[in-house]
Amino acid sequence: MKALWIVLICALATAAAIGIIGYLGLRSFDSSMCGVSVVRRIPSPDRRLEAVVFEGDCGATTDFGTHVSLVRAGSQISNETGNVLTADSDGGRASLDSGNVIHLSVVWIRSDSLVVRYDPRARIFRQKTRVHGVSVSYATINDPGA
Repeated sequence: MKALWIVLICALATAAAIGIIGYLGLRSFDSSMCGVSVVRRIPSPDRRLEAVVFEGDCGATTDFGTHVSLVRAGSQISNETGNVLTADSDGGRASLDSGNVIHLSVVWIRSDSLVVRYDPRARIFRQKTRVHGVSVSYATINDPGA
């Protein structure tokens, strides 16, 4: 009976270890499967920064993501979510522009101020109001088809 308990405990410990290793492996594998496509770059008035609109695609089981990041001019976009805005079309409810990016506009007011307008039907996951010393404000586009 005691030997049966030892075998059972060893089997459970082994299964737990395999599960943890598998989970960590799939997590790193999953993030590397996401692709990023830059749609447009909007330079700041002083040309020091760029607002970059890009599409994120993590496969058939997820909606395309729309991202906006502020980066130094000419910097590459990493395979991460936008540091300003992250959104999606909410299963096709929001209208799409270039590729699979939701209808949005990004306008620099000054080198330290940015306005992002987006389709009100979009599902928003992240909206930062300050990034790299730039104040970011948001508004919805009244006519998503415009």
